[in-house]
Amino acid sequence: MFDTPHYVPFPVASQSPDPLGLATANTSLYRQVFPGINNRARYIRVYSALCWMVEQIWNTLSDDSTDEDIKAAFESGLQKIQLLLVWGNTRRKVPTLPGSQRVWPADDEPGTLSFAGMPTKAAYKLLAEDEDSETKDGATLLAPDEYAPSATNGLGFLIRDEHLEGVYRTSEAGAVLAAAFEGHLVATLPQALSWLRDPHKVEASASKVDELYEVLRLDAPTKVEQSAFAAQYFPGSLGPLTSRETVQRYLGLTLALRAIAAEQSITPAQNRFIDVDHIRHAMARGLASDGTSLTTSDLVETRRLWQSLQVRQYLKLALETLFRVCEHQIRHAVTKNYALDETGNRVWASRDIGDIAQKVGELAKSNFPGQQGVSIEELLTTNFPAKGQIPSLYVAGASSTDLDIRSNLAELKRLSTFTQSSGKEGLAAGGALYALLWCAVEAHYLPAESLDEHGDRLSFALLKVLTDEFSKASPAEFVATIARDYVINLHFDVVRERTEDDINARKTPKDRYRILVGDYGLEPGLNRREALSKPFVLEDVLLHALYFMTQIGLLLQKEKGRKEFRLTAEGERRAAQHVPDRGIL
Repeated sequence: MFDTPHYVPFPVASQSPDPLGLATANTSLYRQVFPGINNRARYIRVYSALCWMVEQIWNTLSDDSTDEDIKAAFESGLQKIQLLLVWGNTRRKVPTLPGSQRVWPADDEPGTLSFAGMPTKAAYKLLAEDEDSETKDGATLLAPDEYAPSATNGLGFLIRDEHLEGVYRTSEAGAVLAAAFEGHLVATLPQALSWLRDPHKVEASASKVDELYEVLRLDAPTKVEQSAFAAQYFPGSLGPLTSRETVQRYLGLTLALRAIAAEQSITPAQNRFIDVDHIRHAMARGLASDGTSLTTSDLVETRRLWQSLQVRQYLKLALETLFRVCEHQIRHAVTKNYALDETGNRVWASRDIGDIAQKVGELAKSNFPGQQGVSIEELLTTNFPAKGQIPSLYVAGASSTDLDIRSNLAELKRLSTFTQSSGKEGLAAGGALYALLWCAVEAHYLPAESLDEHGDRLSFALLKVLTDEFSKASPAEFVATIARDYVINLHFDVVRERTEDDINARKTPKDRYRILVGDYGLEPGLNRREALSKPFVLEDVLLHALYFMTQIGLLLQKEKGRKEFRLTAEGERRAAQHVPDRGIL
């Protein structure tokens, strides 16, 4: 025991948008269908330029270079090429570039190509107030959530040095990609070769960057770059030594191409583009929106995984929406300290876990968007087809708006954005109840392997059991139980688990409590006085997979900013290509 108080800093609030720990299972499924990529990377030339610069840095180092020399050269050279890529393309308004909001030199002023010399706006403000301030690098191409994961382990172009942080070598595939970049550089701007390859020549102006644009531009990789990248990302065929991850990605991309082909066949008019949501759900159903079948006999497991992911996205959104409603009820009880009874009179607002959950359940029951019923069984009977009448809710939704997961998920996303004062939290709770019942019914049609996935917090198998147990109960009681055990108490379990993980990893624990138990019941977390949590759906990995297929020439994108695609002639050929049985998935 301590003789005197010991004061420690208050934990920093976590920015993780995953209060219920539901992202783990969904992310795992994504990684089984599209391993090696994330929802940030989308341009081939970033990889080829980085690989080329890595080789140039090694070429400038002598055999007797010290570790400090090597690290300094890599720090300077990689910052140089990253900033050139971002600066040059930002000037042409190329979208989604990490670090595009830096403070760039004015057109007629030279600048130093370093993160310190071209700081983020936040860092620039700090430095203006105190030039000795410690600032962060900000978003960079090689950040852990940007291109670094796919450039290294994901697609295998770069190999991290085992001992020196920030130091890389090119793999065999990376060397091919680097050679493709150099070929383009020599053919386009040979006079820039000497300056560009030197990691220590870091002075540049906007006019110089503009001169280099044909080499730096990210929207037009050369055919050689496309071929070198595709060999890792989506090879033309599978060999006996093809890695498991490459095979999985190959199958996932093939499924996406076939979904686009099926959707395009609905209207034979040329230049028909398909939006990413239609692609997503055609992949899961195995059918286009008009019922046209995709060939999936050689993609059975891939389609199962993808379908399992989509229904879990819906369930995740339902639970996170209920969490937001719980937060709303807690905040109302804390700030108002009263609720209204059936006659409109004010009564004491209890903040016990069970009471908050019950209020959320009552909101869900009274705002259910379908036909009302006094029990869960009645809601199921009056709002969903009986088993045997349809292949599945997912398939039936292609011809029934009421059952369509795409439109229902979009509507729940919209409802989940209610504000503290909008008075629409009940509609969100009702939409979440519909989603829970939709998922419970769909669980009867899912393959057995999809009922329990690694990382599930509320599996589809358990949801089936709960729905059966509460079949004669009020919908309010059903939702209250879900809100109590799989929303509020689940949040506390997840916070405890992640805090223990921090401690075991010798990291400073973060404050992850969005709600906590206070002296008078539940209350907002100490760092969460203002904002409600924001439910989110992990969607963009498919989109970025399509961006890459556009860059390698298999798809055309309708126009910049539009998430719509169609097959090229080569894309049609790849979609029709049969996948041999590998027997390893």
